[in-house]
Amino acid sequence: MIDFLEIFINYQFNILFKNHARFKITLVNMQYLLIMFVSIDLCLVPIGVGTSLSPYIKECKKIIEDSNLTHQMGPNGTAIEGDWEDVFKCVKKCHEKIHQKGAPRIYTTIKVNTRIDKLQRFEDKIKSVLET
Repeated sequence: MIDFLEIFINYQFNILFKNHARFKITLVNMQYLLIMFVSIDLCLVPIGVGTSLSPYIKECKKIIEDSNLTHQMGPNGTAIEGDWEDVFKCVKKCHEKIHQKGAPRIYTTIKVNTRIDKLQRFEDKIKSVLET
């Protein structure tokens, strides 16, 4: 959805305002008002289930994969990006599934990153660091 909207808005921008650079900032701001793009780091820890958390994390992994959101699993959490509503709906589904699986409590930390000046995906951030 975001890619289609971005292409559509950029196409309209190029037709209407290609010689007026000052409209670009307004255009980008409009884009992010329509879709709030967010990048999060999610660390979900089931409590009261023993020392092995992998069965619970595997359930979250399935939910994240089924959401079709861009994601990257790491050793201490998962980076997820996409539309604000879709990303946080995914987090909610993870919580619901882990509780259904028997966890009486879940401790979650989330780092949230948004910006309105440009679309920047987490792979862009990694690439910019590795290239320098």
